[in-house]
Amino acid sequence: MARYLDPINDLTFKRIFGEHVDLPKSFLNTPMPLDENQQIENLEHLVAKQAPDSHLKKDSIVDVRCKDYGRQFIVEMQMLWNTPLSTR
Repeated sequence: MARYLDPINDLTFKRIFGEHVDLPKSFLNTPMPLDENQQIENLEHLVAKQAPDSHLKKDSIVDVRCKDYGRQFIVEMQMLWNTPLSTR
């Protein structure tokens, strides 16, 4: 039986979207309300760790950070665990 990695797992998500340029490009173009001439055509991956501009702030590490012509995008996988109503 074939086994697959769970794409909502943090490490798997980072590997999938951080190493394959076409996936985050398609992923971002689909839900964003961009005109046809504003669609993302090329992406460049950036370092995921962002150093703060002040020593009073903390570092930020995102799942995937990329840019196209002048725009930056942060792609994050967020999960919310809910307790079913029947167990509350």
